[in-house]
Amino acid sequence: METLSHQRSQEIIWPWHRGYYKVYVDDYQIKRKISKWGEAKLHCHYYYPDGKNAWDFIIPSKLYNRAADELGLPRKAKNKNRIKCGKKNQKQVLASRFTGVKFSNLPSTGLKDKDSCQTMTS
Repeated sequence: METLSHQRSQEIIWPWHRGYYKVYVDDYQIKRKISKWGEAKLHCHYYYPDGKNAWDFIIPSKLYNRAADELGLPRKAKNKNRIKCGKKNQKQVLASRFTGVKFSNLPSTGLKDKDSCQTMTS
């Protein structure tokens, strides 16, 4: 009969629903650090037959790089087009404070292609 053994997962951080990631941790010290983060939620506690423990946390996407640093994984690269669009929209919002124009809605997060940037409408 084959017994289960504790092996470190190859994918330690993976996408979990829109805007969230799941983090697998088998080091108790890292588990304690992540559990102190306000927006990190403990999802699962694993008990392995060899006596080892592991945990899954669900974190918002804004904490991805913090978790990656803690686990020694590469940081997530920023999308340069989204940065460009954000700067453009920020300028429009700042300009609206002086002109009195109010925007009815914020742009959606989805981009149509690499070069397109949705702008706010008045």
